[in-house]
Amino acid sequence: AEGQSGYSMLELVIVIALIGILAGVIARTFLWGMDIFDFVFTRKDLIQSSRIGMERLTDELRAISSSSDILSASKTELSFNDSGGNTVTYQFSNGNLIRNGQKLVEGLTSFSFSYYDVMDQELTVPVGTPSDIWKIHFELAGTTDGHPFSFEMTVVPRTF
Repeated sequence: AEGQSGYSMLELVIVIALIGILAGVIARTFLWGMDIFDFVFTRKDLIQSSRIGMERLTDELRAISSSSDILSASKTELSFNDSGGNTVTYQFSNGNLIRNGQKLVEGLTSFSFSYYDVMDQELTVPVGTPSDIWKIHFELAGTTDGHPFSFEMTVVPRTF
């Protein structure tokens, strides 16, 4: 009827469809943002844990008083006496870097030590004469949500 104001059924259906499409796009963007947030936090925690573990290991290796304080050295395990005379053992087992029986870093895919003499020649592992060790190299790797990360460090104890 002429003179009546309002919207036709077709206009209402078009508006509802457009609002639905817009809501779908916004929801998808929001969910994508949540996935990224979750990924970043998960990855950050594992990488931060790995860095903290590396720093502790590096600090303790630098503080070894003498090469004679190294008790045993293999690809996945290193034992030494710290400056207080306490035995410290680092080992990689079941995806974990363990220090004296306590998990230091969890969720790793690999971890290994390699050792070098004063001439910078790599020593075969397990090292038969640990006092020959002058430099210690270690590498660790892991994945978070299918994305790999890795760290490596080479340490020469301060007093060697």
